[in-house]
Amino acid sequence: MVILSACSSRTYKVIGTIDGAKDGDTLFLSYDMESGMPSDTILVKDGKFMWTGQADSLQLCLLYLQSNHIVNSVFFIEPGEINIHLSPQRKDQLLSGTPTNEQWRMLNDSVEVYGKEINQAVNAILENDALSPEKKSDSTQVLLNGKYKQMNQCIVNFAENNITNEFGLFLLNYYGEDVIDSLQRQRLIKMMPKELASRLGNN
Repeated sequence: MVILSACSSRTYKVIGTIDGAKDGDTLFLSYDMESGMPSDTILVKDGKFMWTGQADSLQLCLLYLQSNHIVNSVFFIEPGEINIHLSPQRKDQLLSGTPTNEQWRMLNDSVEVYGKEINQAVNAILENDALSPEKKSDSTQVLLNGKYKQMNQCIVNFAENNITNEFGLFLLNYYGEDVIDSLQRQRLIKMMPKELASRLGNN
């Protein structure tokens, strides 16, 4: 009983729904975030899909529809129930369930807000006929520097809030010097449990 309990504690279950898919449509699961090379396939039935497995460690992966790669989700495999809704409309896609995926969704939502603000502000500058081309260029650069600094600080804050867990370790491994500078990184590493800090660069 003890052995079975220990094994089941690492079990994950993905429960998903998808808009516009037909029975038999194929979803690809990939652990290679650069190439998207499929590691497994999942079939859609009645607009739903599901699979279970064992999570040996926190694993970032990509799930996408074979016939339309825009229909995708980037999420973490970890113990627990992971809920995914896929749709051709990005605004309709959802991810929830396990603690790391909740944090990942919140971070991505925050970064997306900054992205929209940047696009709107840049367009406003470029469409301002009262500004010379040189002034537009200078204003755009100042804006971008400020907004990217805010966005990077948002990511640092997420890393700090999760510095004692696997998601904090992932963020330090995932983002480079252009997002988390060396001073911030060293400060965060000092806050980490030694076991996590020893795995930096090994995820």
